[in-house]
Amino acid sequence: MSVECPCGCGRTIKRVWHRTAEHAVYLASLSQVADHLAKIYSAYDQAAAIHMEQFARKGLGYSHSMLNSAHEVPHTFGFPPTKEVDEWRVAALKLLHVAKHADPKWFSQWPDLVRMPPT
Repeated sequence: MSVECPCGCGRTIKRVWHRTAEHAVYLASLSQVADHLAKIYSAYDQAAAIHMEQFARKGLGYSHSMLNSAHEVPHTFGFPPTKEVDEWRVAALKLLHVAKHADPKWFSQWPDLVRMPPT
């Protein structure tokens, strides 16, 4: 059985991959926060900006790898370890508070996390 992919690509994916694709979209939305903080930090602290940029890319990497699996696209990186992804997610969630205070205007206009429905 197939369902529409939640990433917005328009593809249909196997139902078994749907939850993975939802998680990938969630991680991508969290990566936006770190990416924005990297832009803010670049004005006054290059080291922090680079760290945030690398952190955002790591999250996007997890997201892309999971989406490639859900889309059944051959890729060489494999599926990211759950523990690693969970640690990244916890750290990224802590950045929400930082972003809210660093740039309240952006945070108020940010479309928010793409939440995963409860299972």
